[in-house]
Amino acid sequence: MKKRLSFHAMVSFAFLGGISVCLLLLNVVCVVLLHHVLVWDTRSQMEKYAVQLEAMDQSGTEEEIDIVLNEIYDGYLIRTTILSEDGMVLHTTEVFSRRKNISIMEEMFDHFEEQGNNPYFEELRDDEQNPLNIYFIRQMDSGCYIFMNRSILGITQIVQIVSWFLLLACLLAAGVGMTVWTLATKPFSHSMEQMSSVTERLAHLDFSQRVNYQGRIQEIVVLSESIDNLSEQLEKSLNEMRQELERRKELLRTLAHEIKTPLTTIRGYTENMEIVTAGNARAARYCQIMLEECSALDVLATEMMEVSTLEGSKDFYEQRFLKMEWLFEMFRRRIRRELPDQEIAVEVEDAVVCGNPYLLERVVFNYLGNADRYRTPGTPILLSGKRLGNRYRISVTNDGAEISEQERSRIWDAFYKSDKSRKRSGSYGVGLSIVRQIAAMHGAEADVISSGGKNTFFFELPMIDEDS
Repeated sequence: MKKRLSFHAMVSFAFLGGISVCLLLLNVVCVVLLHHVLVWDTRSQMEKYAVQLEAMDQSGTEEEIDIVLNEIYDGYLIRTTILSEDGMVLHTTEVFSRRKNISIMEEMFDHFEEQGNNPYFEELRDDEQNPLNIYFIRQMDSGCYIFMNRSILGITQIVQIVSWFLLLACLLAAGVGMTVWTLATKPFSHSMEQMSSVTERLAHLDFSQRVNYQGRIQEIVVLSESIDNLSEQLEKSLNEMRQELERRKELLRTLAHEIKTPLTTIRGYTENMEIVTAGNARAARYCQIMLEECSALDVLATEMMEVSTLEGSKDFYEQRFLKMEWLFEMFRRRIRRELPDQEIAVEVEDAVVCGNPYLLERVVFNYLGNADRYRTPGTPILLSGKRLGNRYRISVTNDGAEISEQERSRIWDAFYKSDKSRKRSGSYGVGLSIVRQIAAMHGAEADVISSGGKNTFFFELPMIDEDS
């Protein structure tokens, strides 16, 4: 089963994930692109100032040229040197007195002459390909040279500083954003959790809780009011259904009870008539039919009372631990007493279940009655009890006509009979309905398997661990 997250947690994780991706992209941009952008900007500035210096070389004074060189250095840290055609330094912002600087300048001029590019641009790196300096050479129309250089080590430091600044700024933004998000969505999240709790209770027919949303979000207000109205209407409808069910159950009990009284009277008068009309074959036959009908109606009234008693009476019948060998021995005694002429085989595996022995006996003999009524004449009936994993199955099997798929679901309905002609067969179609009610009281399963000319009605309930 997948672990579920709350709405607030999912959005929080999504927010943090988005911030993390943004941080990663910003750092990649800084490391990969910022260096190239700064180098491109430095080259652009060198070219711009080289054009300006060439214009001043023709009309500007030496003092103005020195001022521009200082501005270039102060603004962009670009060191500039103007050399004559024969290599004499005319203007400079640094003195190339160190041998290394002079050798680098000579090397750059050699590259300038080899390449033949004017202006000439080169980025110098060390043996490990780490950037060191940017060099720029331009020969003016007067024949003089403009030599510029800038250290890239500073650019690398700027990239690192900007990268760390963006990292800290994003972390701060994430912290502030999460705080604001939590405070802003807490009422919304709480309302969603409350609505989820209410709807889950509704699924279990518990109408005691309401959403009672007090916020101002229009969509949630409408949704919460709809859920509260639904809860109220369902509670009202369910109460009305329960009251109607109780009235019907009471009517059924009353009707069954009231039928008993006239039946007893009719039976008594009929038995007396049978005595009085002794010797009259026709009258005796009529009296016998009336007695049979009274017996059938008495069975119907008894079953109606039992149905009404079982409905909603789970706590009325005490359930206890039962050993199946003992229970099946009880079944055998009743079979020998009430069905001595029937060929019924009994097989049992011992186990312990929790149930009511009277109700389980009722299930078995309902099954046996159906099996005897609808079996192929002369074929045996098998009553068995078997372990199936952690469940125990009580089943009754007979040979007979296969039950169709449509009827397999309908035979459990009260008063349903597969015989469409509704001919008298000693049953009113109540027995299997009683079995289903007993199954619900035991947390069991009652069903039928019909194939190959055999019908197996079973009652499957949980086993109890004998060591517990």
